[in-house]
Amino acid sequence: MTGPPNVPDAPTDPELLAELAAAVGRPTDGLVAADAFTISDSDGPVTIIVWRFATGHEAGSDPAARLARLLVRTYTTPGAVVVDLNDDPTLRSATQAMGRSYVPVTSPTRLTGPAHVRRPAGLVALRWPHQQDELSRNLVDVLTTCRGLLAPDGCLLVSRATTTPDRRYTDDARTLLAAARRAQLRRLHHIVAVTVPLATDQFTYHTTPDEVAALHHDAAQTGGHYQDLLVFVVPVGTDA
Repeated sequence: MTGPPNVPDAPTDPELLAELAAAVGRPTDGLVAADAFTISDSDGPVTIIVWRFATGHEAGSDPAARLARLLVRTYTTPGAVVVDLNDDPTLRSATQAMGRSYVPVTSPTRLTGPAHVRRPAGLVALRWPHQQDELSRNLVDVLTTCRGLLAPDGCLLVSRATTTPDRRYTDDARTLLAAARRAQLRRLHHIVAVTVPLATDQFTYHTTPDEVAALHHDAAQTGGHYQDLLVFVVPVGTDA
């Protein structure tokens, strides 16, 4: 499979593709995944993946744009609908450039409007904690509504917003995962996206929680960008 400019193809692992396909009932053709280190929690095995986006002069486009394109290419198929609760121009550009339909939802009250989202979504994107207090306060309701927007093979992508240094990932994740379980969503992947002073992007699929903590510490010390992204699916057999 040929990716967009400046987004290298990740090596594919049939076992991990089968895991994702089994979780969402999607054929494995067209998905990007790789050999990965998994950990166990109450949601079952969770794959931790690190995407390092180069900032060197040979790297090409903005790392945020490369991240958006890679997410769209990994978790959707051509023609899919991408619903964005953040109205992110970078995600909008990536979605449209890759032949998907972009639907921004700028108000929590519009989430329940079926006329606004006419087709089930291949991907729903949410930044959390959200800048709108209503979305953060009513997280279970928001996640439940997001689940209702998804196609049977769709994914919910929750990006952890940049927060103050004293706010830990584990604290945010505990709240988010509890809400996701109540919304009948299963966490499948934990993606760590970081910027690094390299010439080319790199992917690491054998990643431990300790290594992730070290990446977070290094980014804080060097001023690099660090972002946690959690991918959720609706398990096969879950009632709508």
